[in-house]
Parts: sequence; structure tokens; C-alpha cells
Amino acid sequence: MELYNIYHTIKDTGSAEYSPYANETVDKYMDEALASSNLEESYDLWKKAQWDGTTGITQEGDIPWIWLCNIDHLYFVRDGLKVADQKLHPHGHGWSIVNNVDQWEWE
Repeated sequence: MELYNIYHTIKDTGSAEYSPYANETVDKYMDEALASSNLEESYDLWKKAQWDGTTGITQEGDIPWIWLCNIDHLYFVRDGLKVADQKLHPHGHGWSIVNNVDQWEWE
């Protein structure tokens, strides 16, 4: 959904939710992927939205969004709670501290 939210054109606005981006071909691939009743088959459509050999949102195509840096986040944790190893947390959305809560444990 992150690809969709960043790159899919919102009806009647002319650009995406979080970026000033619009590409009818990319929109078409994402719409078809979401409408697909087969998850495995939708993967090819998501890949085409990224790059289909002619257009897309990756560096070979339009590259309208790029992460320039990541910010270290600070969390307070209760004594005795071991929070599992964390990945980088993009600011605002993406990986959340509770994404691997199943790996947390009490010491």
C-alpha cells in the first residue's frame, strides 16, 4: 500500500497522495493489481508499476520520490522488556516498532 499511497494519482487532483506524481500507466498497473483475485498474479503488476521496461517509479523510470536520510527514533521501554532487533524505521509510515512484537520477550 505504500507504493499506492505515494504514487497513485488521486481522482480529480492530478497528483498522488504524498507526492506530486501522476502516471496513467503506473496507475493502471496498481489498479489492476488491487483488483486481482490472485495475490501471486498481482505481484507482476506491482513490479510493472515499478518498471515495465518503458516507464515506472524506479530509478530507470520517473523516480519521483527518494529517501535522502533516515532519522533515529527514540523509544522508552519498560525495564525487563527486551524489544527484538529493529530495522530502520522510516519517518511517518512504514516499519513500526511493533511489527516484530512476536519476537519480544520479558527478561
